[in-house]
Amino acid sequence: MIKYTIYTENTNLKGITKALNNSKVINGCYTVTKTLEYWKGKAEHSLKIEILLPKYYNALLKAICEHIKDINEQEAVLLTTENIKTEVI
Repeated sequence: MIKYTIYTENTNLKGITKALNNSKVINGCYTVTKTLEYWKGKAEHSLKIEILLPKYYNALLKAICEHIKDINEQEAVLLTTENIKTEVI
C-alpha cells in the first residue's frame, strides 16, 4: 500500500474536495489537514492531502495533482509517496 501525500495551497478547498469525491478510485476516502507551508520563503496557508491506495494508481494520483494545480492556479503541487503496511481492525 502507498500513502500518497499532496501538498497544495488552500485557495479552493471546495473544488479540491469535489474533485477527490468524484474520483471512483478514491471514493471519498482521504484526509485533509490544514497547514502553514513556505514556498520560496513566503508563508502560504496550505493543505496536506493523504490518500491510501495500491502502487498501481501512481499515474492517477499524478493526474489528480495536475488537476489540483489547475484548480488552484499554482506553479507546482508536491506529491510524495511512502510504502506503508496497513491493517484494518
